[in-house]
Amino acid sequence: MRVCDIEELVNVCVLMSTLKKKPSQKSFAFLNMSGGQAAITADLAQLQGARLAEFSAQTLQKLNNMLPDYATPNNPLDMTATLVFDNDKFRAALRTVMADPEVGMMIIGFNPPEIVTERDRHVDYGLAKCLIDVSNEGSKPIVIMPGISRKRDPELRAFYTANSVPIVDSPMYGLSAIKKYAEFCVYHPPDARTLEVVSKKGQSATKVSTETLSEHASKAILKEHGISVPEEYVAKSETEP
Repeated sequence: MRVCDIEELVNVCVLMSTLKKKPSQKSFAFLNMSGGQAAITADLAQLQGARLAEFSAQTLQKLNNMLPDYATPNNPLDMTATLVFDNDKFRAALRTVMADPEVGMMIIGFNPPEIVTERDRHVDYGLAKCLIDVSNEGSKPIVIMPGISRKRDPELRAFYTANSVPIVDSPMYGLSAIKKYAEFCVYHPPDARTLEVVSKKGQSATKVSTETLSEHASKAILKEHGISVPEEYVAKSETEP
């Protein structure tokens, strides 16, 4: 997996260190709390080449029955802000999308606060418990992708992290990291093949086996053929340099 800068690296590390479940396919369902964020998500998905899962007719019908009349079921989905205050409907919407076979990962678009106030504590932790419940029940990873980059309440972030629901940074870096994480999870290295290498003069032939190698194995082959590589060894204790 290749990242472009430190910001993207940090986001990928957050995903890999927090998620316990891996997607079986690189298709994404975006569930947002506002139409504006849904539109931004759609634009970013197109710019970054993230594949939107196509909801089944059954999923669309169930969402249509539970969402307000002014909401239009689609992907990206605008669940509307009304579900912020209705945990039962929010949980039901999450379960509906989780059950769709075309969905590989669920990305939840809303902004966990910088500080959880006592007045809003039941709302913020109510949403968190819904997400964690559905994450524990289902087989697909759930990631929170806020609409803006800023600090998050440390206690709330720790609650999500302890329950394997990561919060990535801004949509630009967050979606890029999510896409690369999904591609990494579904990647299957090609089977080893044997190639015949013939010199330009056709005087000799060598059988070469091609397969995916680790960095250490690659360096060992280079060193064996007289190419200089950095020395390395396995540290056996924390005190070794």
